[in-house]
Amino acid sequence: MKKKQSIPLKLSSLIIGVFIVLFISYILITGVIIKSKNASDAENLTLVTAEQATLKMGERFKEASTALVTTKSMMENLRNNDDLYADDVIEMITSNLQNNEDIIGAGAVLERNSFEVDSIVDERYVDSQGRFIPYLWKEGQSIDITMLNDVDDREASAWYWIPKEQKRMTLVEPYPYEIDGQPVQMTTVAVPLIDARGNVFGALTADISIEFLNELVAADTPDGGYAAIISNAGELVTNSLGENGGSIESYSDVTWETVKQQTANGETVNRYAYSPYFKGDAYTIFKPMVLVGIEEKWVVQLILPESVILEQYNQIQMIAVISAILIIAIMTIISVWYIYKQLRPLKYLRASIEAAASGDLTKTIDPKYIKHDEIGTVTMAYNNMIEQTGGIIQTVQNSTNTLNNATTHVMNSFNEITASSVEVATAIDEIAQGTSKQSEDTEETNYRMMDLSDEIDSLSNISNNMDELSRQTQETISNGMNEVVSLREHNTKTNEMNKRIQQQMHALAADISNINHIIASIQGITEQTNLLALNASIEAARAGEHGKGFAVVAEEVRNLAEQSKKETEIIRETVAGILENSRQTVEVIDANAQLLDMQNASVQSTEQAFKNNGELTLSITTAIAKLQAQLENMLEHKNQATMAIQSISAISEQTAASAEEVSATAQSQQNELFNVSQAVMDVERTTKELQEAIQRFTLNKK
Repeated sequence: MKKKQSIPLKLSSLIIGVFIVLFISYILITGVIIKSKNASDAENLTLVTAEQATLKMGERFKEASTALVTTKSMMENLRNNDDLYADDVIEMITSNLQNNEDIIGAGAVLERNSFEVDSIVDERYVDSQGRFIPYLWKEGQSIDITMLNDVDDREASAWYWIPKEQKRMTLVEPYPYEIDGQPVQMTTVAVPLIDARGNVFGALTADISIEFLNELVAADTPDGGYAAIISNAGELVTNSLGENGGSIESYSDVTWETVKQQTANGETVNRYAYSPYFKGDAYTIFKPMVLVGIEEKWVVQLILPESVILEQYNQIQMIAVISAILIIAIMTIISVWYIYKQLRPLKYLRASIEAAASGDLTKTIDPKYIKHDEIGTVTMAYNNMIEQTGGIIQTVQNSTNTLNNATTHVMNSFNEITASSVEVATAIDEIAQGTSKQSEDTEETNYRMMDLSDEIDSLSNISNNMDELSRQTQETISNGMNEVVSLREHNTKTNEMNKRIQQQMHALAADISNINHIIASIQGITEQTNLLALNASIEAARAGEHGKGFAVVAEEVRNLAEQSKKETEIIRETVAGILENSRQTVEVIDANAQLLDMQNASVQSTEQAFKNNGELTLSITTAIAKLQAQLENMLEHKNQATMAIQSISAISEQTAASAEEVSATAQSQQNELFNVSQAVMDVERTTKELQEAIQRFTLNKK
């Protein structure tokens, strides 16, 4: 038999498979959600960080620009009132330096005729074009003053020419500056001075130290990420690596021109792009610093690698995978153990079914292994079926034994009848021979009587011979009568024995009919078992995958019911054959009874003939005596003697014919008895076959 995978492993594999599919679906769905949530949180946090960094940087620049704007307003008012003096300008610049720690140096450019010089000292800061160009800077705790250089150099003094020509505030690109021998990153903020007529009469400038941006970048750099400050021209002001100068392309696969166009209006730029620095995709955000009145936009750049964004997601995925492996292992152990425990009764049911298939109906399932569930219901039904089937087969076996015993008795009776028939046939043959001889003697007497007239002289001798023949005839008739009496007695016994056989055969037919009813009952139980198996299969189908093992058991029960049905059908056909043979045997016995009745009539006729023959023989003896006594009257009585002898001859012929008829009847009866014997032997053989079929089953001894 092909080895099959066990049901516990199949069910466990199914459960684990469904769990894995559901768990993977859950992991994928939650993974997408968690991944999206982590990315969204990281992006929002990065955006908030960029906004905070921009606000911090803007606040520092705003302090310097506010001081310039305030000073600008004061100077413009003084100019409009023609009250702008050079020393007032120096005083206001000095105040800005003292009140703002980020302003390292400050200066002014006042066009000719836009100011008044009231001291010789102030004249030292007027250039050859009559412009007042003082520059003040912090030197330790003091403030020094000098003249601005290269004012006419448009590239070097863009802080002056842009406000002058474009009439707007400007923020120039960062540049290095040395303070106390230490290089410092600086930038310059400049504002135009415009009079009431809208003419530019100068510009104010403030040099601001941007070293604070290093601390700002260090504080706002995302964990595992990158931060940088980028100037309006795309120059790297500072970054989280402590670098300055260079371009942004080294850290992000984004061109500055693209970013500048989008941030010109103060918009925030964010995207995922490849980062050469992190060697992978990264979330990059560009947040511009917006200062009122300044078109130049410095940008805070934050880069957060996708690997950092998904770090928590990856950790969760790893934990989920490890948890899934542990859960699958635990579920496998528990499910296999539990399913095996639940299906354990099937092992005993299978062993009992296999034993029943081999003919052993004594092996049932111990009630301690039967549970109150579907399998337990099938098991109890199986036990009940085995008990009922065993009881029915036991009944059939008992009936078969009874039938076998009855057949044995019938065979014995038929043997006795056969022996009696042989004796009757022998006696009838002897009677027939004697009768034939008597007929011949009578015929000879008739011939003698016809020649009596010619042989009258030898009448004495003939008379003596006739006396002797008469005596022999008397003895023969006496023997014939004895044989007829014996034949009648044997025939009576044969009739009685035939009646007993007829009664036993009718009883045997009734027992066989009862066996047929029992077989019909077995077929009914088999059909009920088959119906039970069908119902069990339907219940298994309703149970779904968990009912597969139950469906297998139901199928085995159904197969056993089908096998029982086939075996019962064989028994039914065998019993039907026995019943048919019994019916034929009864018909043969009935026919034999009729023949025996005819034989009785023939025996009675033969007995009557022998009685008549005896009487005639006595008459012959008397006649011979008279013939001897009255020999002289022989001639007178010759005709009467001739007629008497002719009558004796006719009776002898009739007796011979009756004897032959009785012999033929006895032979026919013997043939019929042989047929009955063959029928009984067929019944006996069929009974043995039925016993052999039943002996395949092992039953409980009661």
